Amino acid sequence: MSLPKAILSSPGARRGLILAVLILLSTGCGDTSKSPEDPTILGVPPDTAYLGVDYSYNFGAAGGDALLNYSLSNNPSWLSLEKTTNKARPGIVLRGQPGISGGDNGEADLGLNESIRITSNDGSLLGDREFEIEVEHNALTIDSEPITEGRAFTPDVDKDDEAVCEIPDMSVSREINVRHENLRSSDGDSFSSASRPYITRPALLRVDLDQPSVEAVSVRFRVSENKPREEVNDSCDACEYEEGNRTKAIFGEDLLLNGNSDHYGYSTTFPEPPDYIDFIDENDERGTGVLTFEPGKTSCFIPVWVHDDNLAESTERFDLELVEVTEGLATLDGSGANSEASIEIEDDAPTVSIKEERIVVSRDQFRSVTAELDGTNNTGEVVRAAVEWVDDQGEEPLADVEACWPSPSDVCSTIYDSDAPEEEKGSESLTIEFAPDEQETEFVVKTHAATAGGLDPLDSDETFEIGFSEEFQFGRDYAAIASDTTSKVTVNEWATDVVTDFDMDTLVAGAIGEVYAAGTNSDNDDDLRLRSINRLGETDYSKQDVVNFVSDNDTWPTPSGGLELDFSSRDTNTSSSPELTRYLGLGYSSGQDAAVQGQLALFSSVIQDDDGTLSRSPGSDDLQWRYGTADDGLGAFVVRGLSISNEGDLSIGGTGQDGDPVRLAQLDNNTDGAAPQPELRWKQSETTSLPNNVVGLLSSGLAGFTVVGFSEGTIEADDAVGLEDFFFLGVEMDGSISNRAQIGTDEIDTLSVADGGATRVWLGGDGVRYELEGSNSIDPNSPAEPGNAFLIVTSNRGDSVEAVRNFAGSETEPVPATVDALVAEGDTAVIAGASKDSQPPYLSRLTHGSSAEGITLDWRIPIEGADEVLDLSFFDERKIFVAYRSGDKTLIRLYDLHGNQLSQP
Repeated sequence: MSLPKAILSSPGARRGLILAVLILLSTGCGDTSKSPEDPTILGVPPDTAYLGVDYSYNFGAAGGDALLNYSLSNNPSWLSLEKTTNKARPGIVLRGQPGISGGDNGEADLGLNESIRITSNDGSLLGDREFEIEVEHNALTIDSEPITEGRAFTPDVDKDDEAVCEIPDMSVSREINVRHENLRSSDGDSFSSASRPYITRPALLRVDLDQPSVEAVSVRFRVSENKPREEVNDSCDACEYEEGNRTKAIFGEDLLLNGNSDHYGYSTTFPEPPDYIDFIDENDERGTGVLTFEPGKTSCFIPVWVHDDNLAESTERFDLELVEVTEGLATLDGSGANSEASIEIEDDAPTVSIKEERIVVSRDQFRSVTAELDGTNNTGEVVRAAVEWVDDQGEEPLADVEACWPSPSDVCSTIYDSDAPEEEKGSESLTIEFAPDEQETEFVVKTHAATAGGLDPLDSDETFEIGFSEEFQFGRDYAAIASDTTSKVTVNEWATDVVTDFDMDTLVAGAIGEVYAAGTNSDNDDDLRLRSINRLGETDYSKQDVVNFVSDNDTWPTPSGGLELDFSSRDTNTSSSPELTRYLGLGYSSGQDAAVQGQLALFSSVIQDDDGTLSRSPGSDDLQWRYGTADDGLGAFVVRGLSISNEGDLSIGGTGQDGDPVRLAQLDNNTDGAAPQPELRWKQSETTSLPNNVVGLLSSGLAGFTVVGFSEGTIEADDAVGLEDFFFLGVEMDGSISNRAQIGTDEIDTLSVADGGATRVWLGGDGVRYELEGSNSIDPNSPAEPGNAFLIVTSNRGDSVEAVRNFAGSETEPVPATVDALVAEGDTAVIAGASKDSQPPYLSRLTHGSSAEGITLDWRIPIEGADEVLDLSFFDERKIFVAYRSGDKTLIRLYDLHGNQLSQP
C-alpha cells in the first residue's frame, strides 16, 4: 500500500511522518513477537485403499493463530473428514470405506484418485496438502500346504489372533468303510472292487482375505478330484494307476468334505463344521460349500477329512477352487488373488529303498543287500515290496541277474532274463517282506556267468541298476512305497586272489579296474619288478592289458628303499575316435649314503574305441622316459613321495642323505619333440639341520600339493613342539612354499602313513594317545602309549586338527595295533595293519563328516590268511585292492567298500 502523493507532498505530513519514524526507532522498532505462520498439514496418508476395508488416517497440523478448520476437496465420494475441527489437538481424521461409504458404489470406487486436497485455516491464514489414493480389490487366496495321511492337519497360524477364525477340535477321528473300485485280488495280478475299514482325520484348508473387511464376505468353494472323472474308464484295467493318474486323489476313496452328507450314508456322525462353513452338496466327484469371513477376519478354514488307508500311494493331489463371491466385496482374480490350488496328500506308508548306493558283486556269486524302510514298520502287518532290475537306458547286463529272499536257498526270481524278448527281459520281480516292528531285511543278488569270450579286459566293469517296483504297490494292502532312487550294481570279474611272482612292495589301481604292482625279485639281487594285471585279474602276459613293464632282462638301478607308484588318466575323446590315456609314475631310491639318488620313470598307454572295438597301444611302447635326480644336480635324494598329473607330469618329495634337507622337484612330461622327455621344471629344498621323514606327497589338483611328514627340527619359524613333530608344507605349482605348519606333543610324534590332499589330510601311526585341545589343535600333553594305533584328520594345510581317534581299548575286534596302510578320499578312509592279541591283520573303513561327529567306525574285519598288509588302493569308490603277505608269497585281494570280500584265495 502507498500513501497518496497529496499527503506526502504537504510539509505538515512530511514532518509527522518523520516524527513517527523517529519514535519508532527510539522504541526498538516496535513489537518483536513472531507473527503467526501459515497452518501446515502434517503426515502422508496411505496411497492404497481396498474395497470394503476401512481406510483412515489422522493428519496432524501446526501453525495458525487460532483453532483450525479443515475442508476436503476433489475427494472420492467414499472419503470424508470425521470432523471439520479437532479441538483435542491440531489435526483431523480422514476416513472412509471404498465401495460402501458414500453411496455403496461397489467396484465403481476402484481406481486412482488424484489431486485430493485437504485444507486448514484459522480464519485468516491457510495451509493445504495434496495426495492420491488408489483403490484396489480385496484379494482371496488359498494356502496350499501339504497334508499327510494319518495326521490331523492345522495350518501354522496364531490361534489367539482375533483375525483368525475359530479352529475346530482337531483331536477327533472317525471310523468309516471306504469302497475302492480297484484293489489287488488275492492272485496279485488282477483288480476288483472291495471295501476297507479306515480311520479318517480332519485337515484344515486355509483361505486368506488380504484385508479385514467391515462387512461379511462369503465365497462359494468346491473341493474336487484332480481330474475329470471320465479319465477313469473301461479302456484300461485300474486306470487310476496309469502313469497320468497316479498322483490324482479320488474323491470319496481318499478324502471327503461333509461326512454327514446323505451321499455317504455313514452310520457314524461327523462333527458339525464351524459356524463360518455351510455345506451345499456332495457327490462322487466333489463337494461344495460356502465359507464366510465375518467382519475383521482374514484367515478361515475349510475342513476336509483325509482317510488313513492301507495302500502305498504316490503323493496325490486334489483341487480346491473358490468359485464365486456371494456376499461382500472381495475378488477371485487380480490383485494377487489365488482362487484355485492343488493340495497334496502325502502318503504315510513306509518308503523302501536299498541301503547301499553302490553294490559290487563278483561274477557268478551272491551278494547280500540291505533293504530298509524310512521308519520302523508300525502297521502291525507284514509290509511287502518288490525288487526289480531298472532299465536306465544304459548297458544291459551280460547275463541273467537273480534275486533271492531272504537267502539263495529260498524264493528266487530272475529279475533280468538275458534270453527273453527285449520287452520281457526285466518283467519279473522279487517280493520281500518286513515283519511288524522291523525296519531292515536282507536279500541277495547274483550275476550269472557271462558267455565265454564275452568279457573284454579293456572295457569298463559291467554295471546295471536295481530298485523297487512302483507298479507292485498300487492297489495292494500294506505295500511299501517304492523309492525313486536306485542302486548301481558293479560286476567284479576279478574272482581270485592274485599271487605275484616277485616280492611286492606297493600297488595302485588304474582307470578301468586294472592294477599296477611294483616290488623286487629277492631271488635275483633284489632287482626291480613292475607288472600290470588287467581288470579280469589275469596275469598271463599273453592276455590284453597284462604288461611286464620291468622284466628280468631290463637293466635298472637296484632299489635301496621303498617304491612309490601313482596313477592318473584323462579322456582324450573325440566324437569319431574316443580314447583313454593312462599314466603310471614310478619312483624309488638307488645307491647308498652320499650317492643315493632318485630314480623316476613314466609309463603311458592308450585305449582306443573304434566303433565299439577296443584296442590298446603296444605294451612295449609304454615306457616314455627314465630319469635320475643326479642328472640335474639335485644332490642326494631319498624318494618318499610321488604324485602324477593327468598330463604325465611328476612331482617328487623326499629328503637328503641323512634326512635333511626336505627335497622337492617337479618333472614336466615334455611332448613337444619326437618322443616325450623329462624336463626339470623346478627344484626346492627346506633345510632344518635335523633329520626329517617325508611320509606322503598329497595332490591338491591345480592348487599344487601338500608334503606331510615328521621332523626333529623346525619347519616353521616357531620352536618345535616336542622331540619330533608332524609337519606340513604347502607347495604351489611353481614350487613356491605357500604354507608351513608344525603340530605335535611333548612326546615323539611319528607317522606311518598319510593320504588325502584336496580338502583334508588323514594321518596314521602309533605310539601316542592323542587328545584334542579346544576344537582344532592337539593337546601337547597327550601321553605316549606304545601299542596305541591312531588316526588324525587335519585341514589340508595342517593348521587345524579336525578329529582324532585312538584304537587301544576298542571293543570291536580285531583291535588295531598299527596303521600300516591308508587310502583316503574326502570323508572316507580305509586303513589296514597289524592287530593285537595275535589276530590276523585288520581292514577297516572310517568316515569323518564334521568336527562335531569325530571319526566314525563303519566296519572292521580280519584279513583271513594274511600275515602282513603291504599297501591299499581305491578304485572308483567301488573296490579296495589289498596287497598282503602270506608266508613267502605276496598277493592281491579285493573287497568292496562295505567290507565284503570279492576275490577268494
